[in-house]
Amino acid sequence: LKCGVWPAEATPGVMVQRTIVKPGSFLDGIVWGMMSLVLFGLVMFSMGHLYTMVMDNKLKALAGLKGVFQMMAPMKNDKWEFNISHTMLFGILACLVSMVQPQPPKPDEEESERKAKKSKKKSKGD
Repeated sequence: LKCGVWPAEATPGVMVQRTIVKPGSFLDGIVWGMMSLVLFGLVMFSMGHLYTMVMDNKLKALAGLKGVFQMMAPMKNDKWEFNISHTMLFGILACLVSMVQPQPPKPDEEESERKAKKSKKKSKGD
């Protein structure tokens, strides 16, 4: 048995190299990372404009949300400020949230009880 080779794949004289990360996919990771950084930067920029419009009462329809925005994102002098670290943290958070697998819906106990009662009624009626 050679080091780094699974027994089923072991061939005499051939050493198989196992790696966790494929070096050929580094460029893909860099491109996707830059695209996500730009995307999340644009989202933060857009949120900043919305925040500024609400705080300056430029949007009369959203004037009632001023208190909500102040509680969600308290800023000095009601001025939206963010930098590259905020954008990177927001991007990491969004990527982590998107990687969570949805849980399968749990069967509703009441619904199953209703179906059982209906099937009993049908069996009694027959």
